[in-house]
Amino acid sequence: MPFEAHWGRTNLPPGNYSFALNSGNDLDVLKISHGKNGLALVTSVARDNESSGPSELIVVRNSAGCFVSELRLREIGLVLQYSPRQPGRQGRAAREREIAQMVPVSVSGRVR
Repeated sequence: MPFEAHWGRTNLPPGNYSFALNSGNDLDVLKISHGKNGLALVTSVARDNESSGPSELIVVRNSAGCFVSELRLREIGLVLQYSPRQPGRQGRAAREREIAQMVPVSVSGRVR
């Protein structure tokens, strides 16, 4: 992650991260790690079983900060959607234009 971002309730400083996905029928849980340290468990709010294009994180940026909104995993045909934490001020921040940024993701390991 080249910049600080919020993923669910977790704040991630810039750095290299890995994740493990535990995907069930009704719940997709992502364990985010930095080195050997587990940082967070994040659950998606929605999923789509069709993914085209590159594997990447979609990060939305506005005056309240950066928030992960999607994880696209082309290799396993899955898109996980996340609900960004609401900014403290609903007024201007909620109405302002958001800018999306893509962060490449490398997929390795096995699919369960």
